[in-house]
Amino acid sequence: MTKAIAFATYGDADVLRPTDVDVPDPGPGQVRVAVRAAGVNPLDAKIRSGAMSAVFPVELPHVPGLEASGTVEAVGEGVTGLAVGDAAGGPERVVTIADAQNAAVHQVRFSGGGGPGQDRTEAALAGALALHADGALQVRIAATYPLADAAEAHRASEHGHHTGKIVLTVG
Repeated sequence: MTKAIAFATYGDADVLRPTDVDVPDPGPGQVRVAVRAAGVNPLDAKIRSGAMSAVFPVELPHVPGLEASGTVEAVGEGVTGLAVGDAAGGPERVVTIADAQNAAVHQVRFSGGGGPGQDRTEAALAGALALHADGALQVRIAATYPLADAAEAHRASEHGHHTGKIVLTVG
């Protein structure tokens, strides 16, 4: 069991509650990361509120979040390049877990910031990967909250007016 924040009903940030969750063993090609920091993304609020339920349904209770960093604690069959104990990001390098190629399967369109007919996602991802490969990818942190203050972090993310990521720390 591990600690997490989840919501059992759609609503505002006050529906977030601490919970214990079972963590499965990684399957083939997967790793399990002991999360030490998690980003709070504006999409999290849209999913939590129920505004995305028609196109991005989640099973309740749901643990929000698509951004995490920590330490690899288990590797599945066939995994190469990562081993138990390897760093998987850090509070200053919270990564976004996204699959732009397969997003359409879930009726999700990634916006590259362009207007109609302009999709700069591929170029933006290539640029971010190049920075990462050079060790030069730095993410600005706007605020850091302990896991117990997840509702406050979500409220801060929803209100915007900050530059950088909102990060939850664990442990």
